[in-house]
Amino acid sequence: MSVQVILLSGRSGVGKTSVANEMHEQLKIRHIPHAHIDGDNMDMIYPEEDGSELFLCNLAAMFENYRRLRGCTRLIISGTAMVLEQDGIRQVIEDGIRRLSGPGEEGSALDMKGFILTGSNAVVAERLEKREVGSALDAHLASTDRMAAVLEDKVGSWAIRVSTDGQRIKDTAGKILEQACWI
Repeated sequence: MSVQVILLSGRSGVGKTSVANEMHEQLKIRHIPHAHIDGDNMDMIYPEEDGSELFLCNLAAMFENYRRLRGCTRLIISGTAMVLEQDGIRQVIEDGIRRLSGPGEEGSALDMKGFILTGSNAVVAERLEKREVGSALDAHLASTDRMAAVLEDKVGSWAIRVSTDGQRIKDTAGKILEQACWI
């Protein structure tokens, strides 16, 4: 069984959800089976917990359901820090592949590619001010620069950086799908 995964990360306000939703639409138009999982919502709980245990447990269940019930072998996993969770995500998907492999299906092929969406401070702040109309704006503004630095410092060159400044969502999504060799 071969599984392809795109990890789409970036700081708050850079356009992850919009780009991932457009990727979904472009694949759907081409009748390419896939699933989009918005990772930022998979461990949204209060009180907050440190670490990625809850996210990875939820991802394991979702992957197995998508694969077993719908035959899905392509996943777009979007969220702020997905590329930072590469090792855990890889382990969860590989474990799921092993559990779901039938007789005679030996080995697993996992093709995982990481993308980090980038944007200037001014553009990101403008987007956040339009999007966050409630209590979360100050927290997003305070953390977005810090997360951009973390992603740049902790993620190696295996993840491709894609600027969203001045780019149409449609074009950014298409560029990522092409670079991942999905279209």
